[in-house]
Amino acid sequence: MKKKVLVITGASSGIGYETALLFLRRGWSVYACGRNREKLRRLEAEGAVVSAFDLADRSSSEAFVEKVLDEEGALDLLVNNAGFGLYGSVEDIPDEAARHQFDINLFAAARLIRVVLPSMRRRRQGRIINVSSMAGIISFPMGGWYHASKFALEGLSDCLRQEVASFGIRVVLVEPGAVKTPWPDKALREMEERSGEGPYGETGRQIGSLFREFYKRGVTPEKVAALIWKAAASRFPRRRYAVPAHSRIFIFSRRFLGACFWDKSVALALKLAGEGKRNGES
Repeated sequence: MKKKVLVITGASSGIGYETALLFLRRGWSVYACGRNREKLRRLEAEGAVVSAFDLADRSSSEAFVEKVLDEEGALDLLVNNAGFGLYGSVEDIPDEAARHQFDINLFAAARLIRVVLPSMRRRRQGRIINVSSMAGIISFPMGGWYHASKFALEGLSDCLRQEVASFGIRVVLVEPGAVKTPWPDKALREMEERSGEGPYGETGRQIGSLFREFYKRGVTPEKVAALIWKAAASRFPRRRYAVPAHSRIFIFSRRFLGACFWDKSVALALKLAGEGKRNGES
């Protein structure tokens, strides 16, 4: 029996790496891409076909998927996992950086989707899993452009799901909350460089304190990978999967209790984080 075929982006580390590894161990043919060739070698040693390039490079990303289709004849699953978080006040983020945020978190996914859809339509089957975030539903200050890109990915996925359902193609969103990866430390350091001083300095310090404590209790990348497997293997997948429990709670609170409740909750959390940081320094 021919193996099922997966293409996954952002597989150098974290969620992408663990997802690729899980699918390999479940007997799939895995084609994985990322920017760091050395880190991808670990997956290559496990049997994955890997390619290192920047997803902002349109020609490289499209050629990667086209090569998979040429070699395999078909693609069963595309997991758009690659992404990053641009943190800093909306006022402090330059247009060029904001555009790059959207290019990686939204447009790169859309480009790959365009490449795989014709083959999936012809076969009248296939699945696309877009790794969004609880940040695609809720909001925190200092993450405006990151949240905007994830909100956009949510909207794109919802519309795409409606468009391709009649062709037997399923579109699923996975919405992780805090995940134990190096990502938050890097994002927060960059935020402090951009907005650590000036009118947003105090808010930045509060967010930094809140997030660093919050991510200590985050879920492991393996847990998210298991959820992606569930979304891929289910005969009738849900439209959205959220993990861990705090992601589901936050999303529920924002959707059903409204913006006023959410804003007040965030303001209180920031106040307590700021007080905790001051007490810790005293």
